[in-house]
Amino acid sequence: MKVHSKLVFNSSLFLGAGLMGILTMETAVRFLVVCAQWLQFLVS
Repeated sequence: MKVHSKLVFNSSLFLGAGLMGILTMETAVRFLVVCAQWLQFLVS
């Protein structure tokens, strides 16, 4: 039983870390897109 709960904890931790990584990536991409749009706006 202990091994099972440890496995569940590890997998949920892994999923959480992956989700956070994806969200961080998405936020970074959005930030870059906004910066690019601002640069285009300033240049034009």
